Amino acid sequence: MSKKNEKYGNWAMVTGASSGIGLAFCKQLAEKGYNLVMVARSVEKMEKEASELMGKYKVDTKVIGVDLSDAKALSPLEHVFTQLNIALLVNNAGWGQPGVFKKHTLDNCLRETQLNINTPLTLTKWFIDNNSERKGLIFLSSIAAYMGSPYLANYSACKAWTLNFGVSLYHELKEEGSDVLVLAPGPTKTGMFGIDNIDFSKIPMHWMKAEDVAKLAIKNLGKKPVTVPGLINKIMKFMMAKIMPRSFAQKMFGSMMKPAMPNSIL
Repeated sequence: MSKKNEKYGNWAMVTGASSGIGLAFCKQLAEKGYNLVMVARSVEKMEKEASELMGKYKVDTKVIGVDLSDAKALSPLEHVFTQLNIALLVNNAGWGQPGVFKKHTLDNCLRETQLNINTPLTLTKWFIDNNSERKGLIFLSSIAAYMGSPYLANYSACKAWTLNFGVSLYHELKEEGSDVLVLAPGPTKTGMFGIDNIDFSKIPMHWMKAEDVAKLAIKNLGKKPVTVPGLINKIMKFMMAKIMPRSFAQKMFGSMMKPAMPNSIL
């Protein structure tokens, strides 16, 4: 049994588990001996991945198909927290709408906010209330949380909430021996934006692998409140937080994002 397994228990829940950083978390946690509750909309894909993880690492898995952007769909997850001793929760699921805010529908904006704020808030509350033992919590924020980001207005605001919520819980739960980490990655190779015709090659930033991002988070859980993966991202975060005026950072980020986007969302 691995150190992490001994520290937090046998069951971990990962949201957004069907691809990207979420799937990378599942693979690495299974390798460490965790049983997994995998949560996302893509049931067929998760079942395929779960079968492979069970065969390779001899762990148990539970696949739950839920649209996490729909508040009414969350109730099955509450029962999981009461039935299983979930000791590690990875609030990974997230979605960002790129483009100018005026072209977004109100319904999509509210679903984006539900997914990025209300859902992790709800799951975290259920998680804490149903587990009195030592716990581990990982939140997915972004370096966009350190400034307002043109063409990602709602997303960057949501991730600022995640950053502040997670850091606050880090100090609260530390008193009872539990660990919280906010993971704030820069550009990462995932399908988060869900728009195929964004030309990411026009964004002059280093794109990290999801596996490397998840690995660093697992390594640093319990060591610090916030982790920014990658040296370039760390430098960017430091400059945005300590050196650049916020208005300059916003303008710079907007000038990098805009050329990559199709006219349909500008």
